[in-house]
Order: sequence, then C-alpha cells, then structure tokens
Amino acid sequence: MINEENFKQVIFEYASEKYRKQFQEFYDKFYGEFPYKYEGLDEELNFKNFIDWLINEKTLPATGKTIVEEFVDEYPEIDEEMKQKLLQMKNVINSEFIVISKKHLNLKFKDIKSNETYNVVLYADNPNINVNSFITGRIHPFGNYYRTCGVFLIRNSPFILDPDIFMESFNEAQIKKAENIILLKNSKISTIINKYPAQWVNGICEEFSISIKGKKSIKAEMIASKIQEELQSILNSIPEESKKALKIVLNNGGVVKYNKLQDYDDEITFWWSEKPPNSTIGLLRLKGLLAVGKMPMSGKMYNIAIIPDDIRKELKNLLNNPKDDAR
Repeated sequence: MINEENFKQVIFEYASEKYRKQFQEFYDKFYGEFPYKYEGLDEELNFKNFIDWLINEKTLPATGKTIVEEFVDEYPEIDEEMKQKLLQMKNVINSEFIVISKKHLNLKFKDIKSNETYNVVLYADNPNINVNSFITGRIHPFGNYYRTCGVFLIRNSPFILDPDIFMESFNEAQIKKAENIILLKNSKISTIINKYPAQWVNGICEEFSISIKGKKSIKAEMIASKIQEELQSILNSIPEESKKALKIVLNNGGVVKYNKLQDYDDEITFWWSEKPPNSTIGLLRLKGLLAVGKMPMSGKMYNIAIIPDDIRKELKNLLNNPKDDAR
C-alpha cells in the first residue's frame, strides 16, 4: 500500500521493474538535457541524481508521460488525494535555500533567489542540516508541504546571515509559550480556547466566519457552539491524513503524549489570522478539533495533544460511521 512515507520507494521499485534494463540507455540518450549537473558529485551520486530526474520529471517520448504519471495511470485504486500528490512531483523547484527553522523532520527553507519560503518535510533526520545551513538542490510540492528530491549539497556557516532566522526564532518562542497551557483530560472547547493567545483565537474566529470583536470568553463560547453544531461539516472539510491523526488520539481516550503524532506534519506560525495553519495537525488545531498543551501524568508534566471532551464522543461516532454532509 502506497503512503506518504514509502511512495518514493514504491515508485522506484515500479520504475526498476519496468525500465531497469533501459536505465543506462536513457542515461546515454537523455543526459544532455539533464539540468542538475552539480559540481563535485562522484559518478554514482550523479547517476542517482539523473534517475530521480528521469522518474519524476522527464517525459518519455514513447509514452508522452513521466514514469510517475505512468504509475498513477496503471494503479487506479490509489486514492485521489495521494494521486494528486504524486502528480505534483514533476513541479520541481531547483535553487539555493537557507534553512531558517528546524523541528525534527519539519524544516522551513527560504529560497535565496526569490525569498519564497517553503515548509519541507525530510524523509529522515540529517544531522548536517541545521538552522542557517545552505542547501543547493530540489524540492517538489506534495500536498500542503514540500519534499526533497534527488541529491542536494549542504554548506554550513557559523554566522547568522538571514534576518528571517531571527523572525522564525521569535515565532517558535511564541508558539512554545502558547503551548505551555495546562490542560486536563475533561477540558472542553471553550476552556481551551480561553487559554489561547488572541492571535490564535482570532484565527479560529475567521476560519468560522465569527466576528473577532468582543471579549475572548464570548468568542470562545461562539467557537464552541459552531464546532458542536457543524461537526460533520468540519470533519468533511479535513484531509484523510488529519482524520488518521484524530483516530490515533481517539483510540487512546482522547489524549496522547504529543510525540505519538510525530509522524504527522504540525507546521504552524504564531499568526493564525495572517497565516492560517494548513498542515496535517495544524488544520485540526485551527478548526478546534485538537489542542496541544501540557498535562500532569504520574507526577510529571508531559506535552500532550487532546481532543476536547465535549466533542470526543460525537467525533468518534462520525469517524467510525463516515457520511457526507447532508446540508
């Protein structure tokens, strides 16, 4: 079964089975148009880089498709969401980037040429990549974030050169402060929202078309009512990966230690009105279905993710008995 973690391996195995005997022929035939000839790569790495380009980006004359597009066509049982992510793989961005933040496998790349920023998820931790690392290489969109592709070059500098690194540091400090709220297993939506900073409360209000004027306590009650009344519709609006994360929490009684969700993207900023979260976990937080905070357990304080108590039962019922929004 293809998923977000094994898709590259599955596609490579498909390409190897179908074209392995022709890889050298393709190399001889198409190397002249291969655009990523990085200096300093040995022959093996250069060939690996070429094969990645061949699979993801090169339209083969015999089929009029990339190998990834062939794969998608030959396996119609792939769900639509994954299919669209795979078809995005040919939309490669090749540039020089600086890493302006890193949180486990979730990084933020800034394109040095265009100043655009990209949320990038690595396949495995690379200890050579840190904040202020310079990356020469390629990334491609994959749903709400980007993945690296092919071979990339890494340079590290002892000096902080980019002002956005300071902004990201401030952003992360504010998020960490906001996630220090103390929650209990029976915490309800309005109780949780009341503990949020104004930037998050207003972002949730705007997501649900609720006025941002007035006291936080009143807005929290309005948000709670909206979520409870429109839970089915809200659930229908989130992607399958977010639903999978919800099920993990529900299957553990509505509360889990935060590291249980480490395989799911939780990229957020502190400014939810200006930049609403759209990551797998971030969407759940924006829509009030999940909160991140701290909870005392067995005499220790743990970082946790919690589904508010007042929607837990109904949410579990809706996830176990999916249906379309009737409205």
